[in-house]
Amino acid sequence: MTTKAARERRNAMVVDLLPQIRLFTFWLSRSYPMHMDREDILAAVHLAVVEAAARWRDDDVPQVPLMAFLSPRIRGAVRDYGRAQDWMSRNDRTLVTKVHRMQQAHSTEVEICRVLNIDHGRIVRLEAAYTRSRLLSVEASQVDLVSSAGTEDAAMVSAMRPAVGVALAKLSENERYVVVQWFWMDRKMKAIGGDMHLTEARVSQLRKQALGKMGRSLGPQA
Repeated sequence: MTTKAARERRNAMVVDLLPQIRLFTFWLSRSYPMHMDREDILAAVHLAVVEAAARWRDDDVPQVPLMAFLSPRIRGAVRDYGRAQDWMSRNDRTLVTKVHRMQQAHSTEVEICRVLNIDHGRIVRLEAAYTRSRLLSVEASQVDLVSSAGTEDAAMVSAMRPAVGVALAKLSENERYVVVQWFWMDRKMKAIGGDMHLTEARVSQLRKQALGKMGRSLGPQA
């Protein structure tokens, strides 16, 4: 049974970890659209931390450090918040993923419609919603890379939209392909590397280069 002294010690440890929890939360939510309030995400994380910390015991063998115990719960809380705020339902996301996989396997639209039991109009609507979703995610992550005072303003995010296309146009062909496939198509580095006949490490390097260039293009100095 957890004693009062143990509870007080645990609560003090949680308080000491709050700055680290805050940084970890903001890092996990770095690619979320700017309209998702980071303080609201942090509030959801704090609730998860309180519930999880009550189950942690510092006398367990083997002993698990408190932050290591809380980390999966923090990740889960950030993920759940994002899903709750998502403008695409889970069913639609699952369906558009299936469409993309069949397209990558060179299935015809007729085959896709028949196998998934949908019509052409549904595919068009799904693609439009998915593209908007990925566009906002790109904008949000790039704004975060060059963030300064006032970037929470929705007007800035709106103003960034034309600049994203300009920033993409400045990339090399390989860099642009990696960014588009990774952000818009939601594909893994290994799969992209297979398309390009490059190693996964080289694709990751191209992604890093591309994001750096886009960050500079979208920055205040651009």
